[in-house]
Amino acid sequence: MNVSCIIPTWNESAAIRKAIESAWQCGAAEVIVADGGSRDDTRELAAAAGARVIATPAGRARQQNAGAREATGDVLLFLHADTRLAEDCVQQIRVALDRQPNRWGGAFRQRIEARGWLYRCLETG
Repeated sequence: MNVSCIIPTWNESAAIRKAIESAWQCGAAEVIVADGGSRDDTRELAAAAGARVIATPAGRARQQNAGAREATGDVLLFLHADTRLAEDCVQQIRVALDRQPNRWGGAFRQRIEARGWLYRCLETG
C-alpha cells in the first residue's frame, strides 16, 4: 500500500520544507505540492525537498482535487503546509486499513507549527 501525500500551498515558503520532510519521514511514497499561484519561492523549495510540484488554480478544494488526480498512491493523505505528521502515521494507516479494508477515511494526531491556543485545541481534537 502506497501513500500519496498532497500538500496544497500558497506562499508557504516558511513552512513547506518541514512539511515535505515530515511526509517523507513517515513513509509517504510520493509528495505532491499543489501550488495555487505562490508569489514567493514555495515551488522552488518544494521541488528541492523532493516533492512533485504542480500548478493549480487557487482554492484549497481545487488544489486538493488536482493533487488527487495526479497521485499514484493507493491512499491519499492531505496535509496543510504548517502541519507535521507523526513518524509512524503511514504505519498507522496500514494497520487501520488491514483491520477494516473497506474504510474510506480516518484521522490521527497532528502537530501544527503555528502559535496560539486555538492551534493547540486543534491538535488535541
